[in-house]
Amino acid sequence: AGVLVLLFILWLGGVEAWQQIVQGDWRYVLAALGVTLLWNLVAAFRWSLIANRIAGAKICSYRYYFTYQMLGMLTGQVVPITIGMLGA
Repeated sequence: AGVLVLLFILWLGGVEAWQQIVQGDWRYVLAALGVTLLWNLVAAFRWSLIANRIAGAKICSYRYYFTYQMLGMLTGQVVPITIGMLGA
């Protein structure tokens, strides 16, 4: 839903909005992507700490936690957050 809203805003903005994006400073975009990646790495590490503490042993590799963290973030961008709360 978030991506669709962004595209709708850009569509409303017309050519000027697209030109501002293309002519923008890409260092800020790369910095934002880097910070987002770092945040997701930290969040996956936190989930691994919680799961390993509850299980009492290392359950699986960090790669799985990161994969499911990213899948969760993707799902949150596509469907409402209440979908994930149905099982709680």
